[in-house]
Amino acid sequence: MASQSAKKILTSALEVERKFVPTALLKTHAAESTHKPSFALDFPGKSDIRDTFARQPRLRITDKYFDDPYRTLEKQGIWVRFRRSQPTSACGKGILAETKDQWEAKIKQGGDFIDTQSTEVTGQHATEEILDKAGIGDSIYDLVYQYGFVADRQAWIVKTLLETEGLREDVPEISVCLDTVTTALRGKDGDHPEHFYHQVGELELVKTVTSAATTSSTEHAALCRDEGEKLSSQLAAFMARRSDLFGGDGTPKGKLTAYLEAEKMQARRLWEMNRPGRIANITYFVYDRMTKEQLERV
Repeated sequence: MASQSAKKILTSALEVERKFVPTALLKTHAAESTHKPSFALDFPGKSDIRDTFARQPRLRITDKYFDDPYRTLEKQGIWVRFRRSQPTSACGKGILAETKDQWEAKIKQGGDFIDTQSTEVTGQHATEEILDKAGIGDSIYDLVYQYGFVADRQAWIVKTLLETEGLREDVPEISVCLDTVTTALRGKDGDHPEHFYHQVGELELVKTVTSAATTSSTEHAALCRDEGEKLSSQLAAFMARRSDLFGGDGTPKGKLTAYLEAEKMQARRLWEMNRPGRIANITYFVYDRMTKEQLERV
C-alpha cells in the first residue's frame, strides 16, 4: 500500500512591534551606554518587579526598499528590503566586525504604522517565494529601488523578573531599540546619500507560530493575527508601566513614515514655488501619492 505524502506543517515567524517617542531618561541611558553595558530599574511602589536592560551590540543599519513600478507589494501589505547590518563601536564610530547583508520580506498581519503585527521571512530564496505568491515575478531582479536610509541603532534586551509569593516568574524578553536616522538614500539605486534626521524607538516581541498539518493557510493566518493581538497587548502593558522611558511627547513615527512625510512636504513646497510661474521640478520624487491638483488644494 502506497504511503500518503505528509502535509506541510505551517510555521511563521511572528513579529509584533510598537513604536514610541523616547523620553529624556531613555536618551540618558543611551548616552551612557558607551561605558554602562546594562541598567536595572525597579517599578515605583512595586518592589517585586524589576526590569534589567542588557545592551546589545551597536549597529549601523542600511535599509533599501524595493517594489515593482506599480507598488504591487505595498498594496498587498508586503515590504521587501535589503538590509545591511554593520556592528560599530559603543560610541557608534567605525565598523568592528563583518557586515551582514540579507533580503527580508515583511507581510502585514494587523495593526497600523505604530502598532505593527507582521510575519517575516529572511534570505533571498524565501523572499522570492513571497514575490511569486504576490504575482509579480519570482526574482528580486524583477524589483526596482524605491527609497532607503541609514540609521544608528542602539538596542537592549529587557528581562523582567516578577517575584510573587516567593516564586520567581520569568516574563518573555522584549527587545528595545532606539534608531537615529542620519541619511536618506536617493537616486535610482539609492546611491546618493543626503542628510536626513529622525529618531524613533521601537519595542518588539517575536514568536514562532506553528499550526497542525491539517490547518489551512487561511486558518494559520488567523492564528497569527490572534497571537499578534496577544503580544501587542503585552507590549502595550509594558509601555504603560515604563512610561518614564517610552512616554515621550508627540506621536511616534516610523523611519519610513517620517521619510515619506518629508518627501511630501518638500513636494508641496516646490509646487507652491511653481504656482506663480517659477520653475520647480517635482518629478524626481520617488514617492508622491498626491496629484498636482491635490497638491494645489493643500
